[in-house]
Amino acid sequence: KTIWKAGSVQEVAWANNANHGGGYAYRLCKKGAGPHEGVTEQCFQRGHLAFAGDTSEILWTSRFGANRSKSTRVPIPRVTASGNVTTPRGSMWARVPIPACRLTGADMRWPADQCRDADCAGCCATVPAEFAGRPRYNLSWWRAQDCVAGCADNGAPGSCPDGKVQFAPPLPGLASLWSSWCWGDAPRDKALGDSPTPGCTPGSHDANPMIKVNIVDHVVVPATMPAGEYLLSWRWDAEQTKQVWQNCADVTISH
Repeated sequence: KTIWKAGSVQEVAWANNANHGGGYAYRLCKKGAGPHEGVTEQCFQRGHLAFAGDTSEILWTSRFGANRSKSTRVPIPRVTASGNVTTPRGSMWARVPIPACRLTGADMRWPADQCRDADCAGCCATVPAEFAGRPRYNLSWWRAQDCVAGCADNGAPGSCPDGKVQFAPPLPGLASLWSSWCWGDAPRDKALGDSPTPGCTPGSHDANPMIKVNIVDHVVVPATMPAGEYLLSWRWDAEQTKQVWQNCADVTISH
């Protein structure tokens, strides 16, 4: 059972499997008498939590070499937004700190626009005509999407080429679009204290899932928050896709 004291600062963390950029926030909603009573998006919006400090941490668990299964924490600057530019007004959001590779289209739902780029023209050939222009999650769609992802980031989903990264990465080489990273980038290995893996190819057993990288933050629990049973919401509003992701955890607030 997780118990947070009102007025305290608490550690939270998240990870994902496909980086679509955007921003995230943590919110609390007090539970009602029933298991779902009173738990609404409006309730969560009233309980936005502020971030403590101005840094996040990259928490990485290595799979290779001398550091196998060891966790490393590396502090990075946190970029936040609040006030009149967020919804609800005054709420605090943080930018996803790991930049995704900048794509040639505005939306990742279907690669047709991206395939018009000369560098990615071959990706269109992987899409059967009957699926053209339709955002369907099937094998043919997935192969085409994977092709575009590889094209956008030069075929190595852990290393965006120059000019195709959303923003400057917080650590050398720390940028990713897809779920598996070919962990052979020396600057990133050094930054995270990991061991290089020569000859790694994307999708092989040597590729690392992005979920191995956690983003750690600290949030402030308001001193005025009533005691009781709450749901903690982590909400991620993606930038490259029309998606909102949310996970919840049970938290007890005490005084």
